[in-house]
Amino acid sequence: MPPLKKDFWQEFVEVSNTVEQYQCRHCQKKYKKNATRQQEHLNQCKIYQKYLLEQGITSTNTPPNVKRKVSTQTNLDGFTYKFNSQNQSELEQLLARAFFSAGISFNVIENEDFCIFIKKASPSFKIPSRYELSNTILNSEYELIKDEVQNILEKHEFVSITTDGWSNIHNTSIVNYMITIPKPIFYKSVSTNEERHTSENIAEGIK
Repeated sequence: MPPLKKDFWQEFVEVSNTVEQYQCRHCQKKYKKNATRQQEHLNQCKIYQKYLLEQGITSTNTPPNVKRKVSTQTNLDGFTYKFNSQNQSELEQLLARAFFSAGISFNVIENEDFCIFIKKASPSFKIPSRYELSNTILNSEYELIKDEVQNILEKHEFVSITTDGWSNIHNTSIVNYMITIPKPIFYKSVSTNEERHTSENIAEGIK
């Protein structure tokens, strides 16, 4: 069983003694001391929620007076456990990342055998539609990754930029930008249309 998260105040650092202002250790947003607001922030902080997901930590910071819809399900070995909205969101994110990173066609989400497999593995999980996967969830994941990359860049004074020019299946000219710190991070991809991949055009794309 994954460990429970420690006292939520440990996720903030005091930045002002005069007005008791606290800053989130994950996204650096600042708030005046207010337990309810701090708890609500952690539940909505994309970087913190991603950290919990990666560490396998269960969040216990449910805002006061907010009821979560909880159901139970039986997995393959017959063990029954609770399934709530946070479990739904986490599974949606993991499923979506598998689709995005592996380049799986969004049509697969509606494949009958695939749906049977998911329902067998997790009966309480509501399989997102192809539209949700390719729009709502994709946009949310994009914003989450963008915030994570920006947060990483803000912590480094110097970085190394690498570019790679190529053409996609539609023969459209593309330039990819990678940042090394030293771990490589994909930063962005720019369509240059008919422009040549000259040093001037590539440098312009960095801005």
